[in-house]
Amino acid sequence: MVALFVALGGPGYAASGIERLSAAKHHKKPKVRRGPRGPRGPRGLQGPQGPPGQTGLTGQTGQTGQTGNTGNLGAAGTAYAYAAIDQAGNVDTTSSKNVTQSIVSKPAANGIYCFSDPPFTPHVFSVTPEGSGGFGAVLSPVPNGTWLAACGGSVPDGPGSFIVTMHDSEGTTANIGFYITID
Repeated sequence: MVALFVALGGPGYAASGIERLSAAKHHKKPKVRRGPRGPRGPRGLQGPQGPPGQTGLTGQTGQTGQTGNTGNLGAAGTAYAYAAIDQAGNVDTTSSKNVTQSIVSKPAANGIYCFSDPPFTPHVFSVTPEGSGGFGAVLSPVPNGTWLAACGGSVPDGPGSFIVTMHDSEGTTANIGFYITID
């Protein structure tokens, strides 16, 4: 009889045990109620600086400023002499120092300019053609006989004398105005 009771009551007992476990699993927890917030805490330290951003767009060009005052005349340069010589061999006295018409002559030969017995001892020359193209060459000291052949006998050959030969852009001797600086 006990066996019959266990046989009939076992599944019911087992089912009632499962229901109890299942009900315990789905049981809701009561809500916790929070109180009011406390005061804000102190601010944290500043973090490290980030990488630089991209370069911004270029701004618009500003307006042109007013013209400034004329500056003072600069000190005289250190060149011994300088001059502007036109294609006919004339010295521009407003653009010269220690070069006068009395030491410059222009013989008939194309591109030849003779500087006779200047009041200084030339060492370094710089010749710049007037306008565009061309170049100049300086012969100093002048070898014996060259002065007479290039400049003729009308101009004396002094110790600092020199000859400038001007050439056009193709290299042909030509009468071209030039600027000369002598140190």
